[in-house]
Amino acid sequence: MCDALAEIRKDLETALDKPADPASPALFNNAAMKAQQWAASINNIEAEVVSLQNDVNPMPHLPPHPRQADQPSSQWDWLNLLLGRRTDAFVRNVAKGGRDEATNAFAFGVLANYGASAAGSAGIFLTS
Repeated sequence: MCDALAEIRKDLETALDKPADPASPALFNNAAMKAQQWAASINNIEAEVVSLQNDVNPMPHLPPHPRQADQPSSQWDWLNLLLGRRTDAFVRNVAKGGRDEATNAFAFGVLANYGASAAGSAGIFLTS
């Protein structure tokens, strides 16, 4: 496909670069015809891609992820509460609750864990 497009471009540029050349109109017309044929073949490939996408999506061999259930937060498990949902809000609330050295240390640990999880597995936080 790329080679065909390169040939079309070369012919168009040659025809437009030398408009006084008697061969330029035929070269231009030939390139325009090839461009139409090229576009039609691209449309056929697009149809094949869409057909393939419809064949594999949804992927019946993959079960739905638990975070896709869209349940109220009262029904979430701890994994969703602490890692997958509203993690930033949780970390901020833990940090606000620090009253002494021990609770501040715990809050810092929660923050460090959140930072490591966000940097190491950022996909988890897309549903936050």
